Amino acid sequence: MIGIYLSYTAFGVFVCMDNDISGKRTYEVIDGNKAVITTYEGKFLVMDCEIQGDTLYIDKSMYSFIEMNDIEIVNHKYENVFVS
Repeated sequence: MIGIYLSYTAFGVFVCMDNDISGKRTYEVIDGNKAVITTYEGKFLVMDCEIQGDTLYIDKSMYSFIEMNDIEIVNHKYENVFVS
């Protein structure tokens, strides 16, 4: 019973994360291929992304933390955001 509950909870967290990420339209992008998701302990949490016109495709399986120093960031509002 606890295993089923934990599975549903984990699934729910991932669904909420997908909705939060894809529901947002304005993103900061680093080097044209990393979308800034949030900050944590003085670093950016970034996920790999691809930009096609006004559409942003975010790959949630590829993420990393990078230092916030000396980075050129482009802030842009996208019409569509897709998370895979």
